[in-house]
Amino acid sequence: FRMATYHFYLGGLVDLLTFRTLGAFTVQHLTLVLSALGGVGSMYAVLRVLAPDRRWEAAALSFLYLSSPAWLGALYAKDMYFTYMTLPWLPPLVWCCVRSFRECGTGLHVAMGACLAAVWHAHPPVGFWASVVVGLSQIVRLGTRRPAAADVLQLGIAAATCGLLCAGLFVSLYDVRVTGEYLDPAAGVLANLHAVMPAVLRPVSAAADQLSDFQLGYALQAVLLLALAAGGRGEFRVARWTLGGIALFLLVLVYPVPLVTDALWQAMPWAVTNITNVWPMQRLLPLVATLAPVAAILALAPGQRGRLVLPALALACAWSGAESLKFVRRGGVVTRSAEATRLASRPENSPLLPNWTAYTPRLPNAPLVSRVTDPRLLNHVIPAANGPASADANPLNPGYDTVPGPLPLLSADAWDPGVLRLRPDLRIEPGRHYRFTLIPRGPALPGILQVLTLDVNPRFYQEIELAPGTVEPVVLSLWTSGTEPLDLALFFRPRNPALAARPIAEFGVYRLREIPAGQDGIRLTSLAPYRATVEVSAPGLVLETHRFFARGYRATVNGRVVPVDESSRHLVTIPLVAGSNDVALDYVGPPLVRAGFWTSTLAWIGLAGWALTRLWRRRC
Repeated sequence: FRMATYHFYLGGLVDLLTFRTLGAFTVQHLTLVLSALGGVGSMYAVLRVLAPDRRWEAAALSFLYLSSPAWLGALYAKDMYFTYMTLPWLPPLVWCCVRSFRECGTGLHVAMGACLAAVWHAHPPVGFWASVVVGLSQIVRLGTRRPAAADVLQLGIAAATCGLLCAGLFVSLYDVRVTGEYLDPAAGVLANLHAVMPAVLRPVSAAADQLSDFQLGYALQAVLLLALAAGGRGEFRVARWTLGGIALFLLVLVYPVPLVTDALWQAMPWAVTNITNVWPMQRLLPLVATLAPVAAILALAPGQRGRLVLPALALACAWSGAESLKFVRRGGVVTRSAEATRLASRPENSPLLPNWTAYTPRLPNAPLVSRVTDPRLLNHVIPAANGPASADANPLNPGYDTVPGPLPLLSADAWDPGVLRLRPDLRIEPGRHYRFTLIPRGPALPGILQVLTLDVNPRFYQEIELAPGTVEPVVLSLWTSGTEPLDLALFFRPRNPALAARPIAEFGVYRLREIPAGQDGIRLTSLAPYRATVEVSAPGLVLETHRFFARGYRATVNGRVVPVDESSRHLVTIPLVAGSNDVALDYVGPPLVRAGFWTSTLAWIGLAGWALTRLWRRRC
């Protein structure tokens, strides 16, 4: 509700219209197909409206828009579904900006605010930079003529429309905070921008798997340069130069210009770099890919065909199509078979914690969650008032899950280049849950620990990263939803592959112990929504859950609402009573967030009614 709501609503709509007969992957793929069709359709419609006699040019530019590495790199290389959801909404937004140079009407500016709101809901980082594009274009528009009160009023209408439609999103982004969630990635931005030079100026790599493949592409770069170099006195000449100038400004922020790019990013406010994150190319290049075709169609003077325009565009489409095939081939390489997908989708193979912590990079309890694979292992009964947990309730305690006496030893042998095989193997039985605890001998080597079955399509697969120099234990939850026992192999992939060339006699010690159902009196029956049954023998205890604390939680114990608090590890705690506790934890949001949500809902309903009314009047 506070990151990118549009994708989930669109998926829910597809699921509803298909009568819930499709699987999750099919629904997700359909959201991409619909976005691609909507994107190329909206771009073609915008170009035809701006240049009605340029049908073939509009078709070619629409293809260049859809096939740009700015879009395909985000989709194929990084699964950036949220970014791709903005594809249909950016062309009409840019069209509104262009039209505003000629007319100043309420309907136009309501449409501008609505399109901008759709981009914000699709992906807030792209929405922020789209707002920058709109703002710069309107500053130029007002600066090239004497602004009247009506101009300012209409811009206020556009801003109010966007604000009302995004009220729930904006309020939740402001009001709902998780400890340690925000950071300033300015240094990472510059490091990534310089790391891809000069590869970003070359064609897409053969495997389409490099960071430098986030690029605009030669075809759209040529289109943009030609649009800027074209002369003429077209009706939208100022608009064309404005769009081209904004596109060049965004390219300067992505393609490092000596002294300029570094100075610009270092001068950016913290909020800008925070929402942009460490890869600005994934936020900015889709906008440039939208501005370039619109600027190009404005450069074609009405009634003047130009003998070389269509052949040049055909050549650009051929090049862009060839570059697109690299991404398509990559898609074929990385796509799993149906059987592999089925096995990877089993609940024991779900990477819950890596996804759970993706947007919380600097939590004070980050070591806690980075050393545990299953959120169920983070639920404990602890003393009230944020008191210290016992050793048995702290998975980071070196003595956790151990008994007096020596523990079995893990050794490591060279297996494949860059990979160590840890011995001995593990065996788990169906219908049972196990806790595997690995305590490294001395500071851990940085790398990735993998636990899997040695099948072509692993029936079990988990991995967890070992940070350099840490001595805390690694805790994994091992179980199978199948009906047969599993023999699990352990592998370690060090960051420095040279370390895997020699055996390690004492990699660490381990303990594999079965977890009885309801151990420690906690029976977790559902992760989302959170439901648990807890048995405690004394008062004054609280349940520490795996949920990060934020304002807006509502908890009940045995049907009675109880206060929700924050533990010393910044997790949600719920007070318990002696005896049996039926615990339910739901996120309902603070009052301000709920008010923002309903404001947005009513605003979207009102917008739909207003649009239908205008269409009906026009038809009549």
